[in-house]
Amino acid sequence: MRACHRLAALVVVVVAVVVVGSGGFSPRVLGQTVQSPSATKTITFENVLVMLQNGIDEEIILARLVKSPTVFTLGADQEQALRAAGATDRLLAAMKGGRPAEATPEPISDLAIVFDVSASMSETTRDGESKMAVAKAVMADLVARIPAGLNVSLTVYGHHPGCSAVETIRPLAEFRDADRGGLSATVHGLVPTGNTPLALALKRVGEQFAGRQSYCGVVLVTDGLESCNGDPVAEAARLAENPWLKFGVNVVGFGLKAEEDASTGRIATAGRGRYYSASDRAGLAAAIADVTKKLEKGAKPAPLSSTGRAGYRAIVVRKPEIEYPRMKAIELKKPGSNKSSLAVVSAASYDQELRQASPANVDLWWVPEAGLPVKLLADVVHAERDVRELRMEAIAGMIRVTSEAQHPGAEVAVTKQDDTQESAVIPFRISGDLGIGQDVVVPPGRYNVWLLREGQAKYEALEQGLEVKPGEVTVIRY
Repeated sequence: MRACHRLAALVVVVVAVVVVGSGGFSPRVLGQTVQSPSATKTITFENVLVMLQNGIDEEIILARLVKSPTVFTLGADQEQALRAAGATDRLLAAMKGGRPAEATPEPISDLAIVFDVSASMSETTRDGESKMAVAKAVMADLVARIPAGLNVSLTVYGHHPGCSAVETIRPLAEFRDADRGGLSATVHGLVPTGNTPLALALKRVGEQFAGRQSYCGVVLVTDGLESCNGDPVAEAARLAENPWLKFGVNVVGFGLKAEEDASTGRIATAGRGRYYSASDRAGLAAAIADVTKKLEKGAKPAPLSSTGRAGYRAIVVRKPEIEYPRMKAIELKKPGSNKSSLAVVSAASYDQELRQASPANVDLWWVPEAGLPVKLLADVVHAERDVRELRMEAIAGMIRVTSEAQHPGAEVAVTKQDDTQESAVIPFRISGDLGIGQDVVVPPGRYNVWLLREGQAKYEALEQGLEVKPGEVTVIRY
């Protein structure tokens, strides 16, 4: 809700509102404000009332009042209307001029960290250190100082080749002191590999914040520009449309050239955050230290969500942006279950929550419309009462057998790498019953691929130890 009006040459502003009297509605002068030529943002009584009626949090309204020159003289009926809409004594005092000299710290409950793992992070700084080694060390310091109680996620990009290599390796969940070691170890194990899909990474962050009514913000660490034809500035601007994004999109540019600095800085500007330019270890450490101070000042408990998403446990698999075979169901089963075992809970479409009544570990199965069900994740640990989001592009790849010749009736089967005997195909195949040219969905890993031609009694081995990566199709030509 944008209540700011640009006033070019106005010196004295008289604010009028409508008050209720015995004879109906009549205008009433509330007060006067002297505005300097440089002041450009004002807020009116109606603006405040409408924001309260729409459920905008008081901290957000106070932050806007700090930036507004308007001082209100409120009548009893106006105070009554504001209180009925949810105004507190603190807000009424601020409207009457009792505002802090400086803006209050940007509140934050949900923090999304976005970390660059693209190939350029393997380059060296001007001090001769690996960018990745420096970034890992400084990130470890950030993890050590994140206030416990915040909801924190970690999204990485460039950790695999290709422009779809974006993965949220820690979903948004409450961050506890016990989580620090595990998150640092996760960052330490990352290897710079691929491209720089910045825009897609920011889009994923927006999906994490969607539907949540809690203060949120982003810390993005990058050493390069978008390389996948996305528009990270536009994605940051979309994030900034979220009224809960008070902390903003804070960007740390590491080892960038001057022209790259300017381009990357526009991401922070569009996201209502700050931009930090760092060329070496000291600069990066200073930037992260400043971000940490903002976190420490702004951290506050997340409010309960009125949407009811808090307080229960569920897994949801998001609709993939790349094409997979048509899906019939997604199922959660007890660990060790097989293809024919009954599901604990199932969903008939992507983006549908799979509610879990207990914290017991589960296996996640993907059931295609054609072919055999496949176990994508085993022994999923989900102790927290939250909604965990998974992306197909992060947990499933595909195998496609192609041929110039026609092979009607031929069947493709896939077994684990250790199952090298033809006799193991039928009892131990993890996917199959599909023909040449059809995509077989499997979790990332190494596999043996088999073909049974029409009229034959035995499968023949096409490939052994075939590597399948998430979000990609691995093609075998027969």
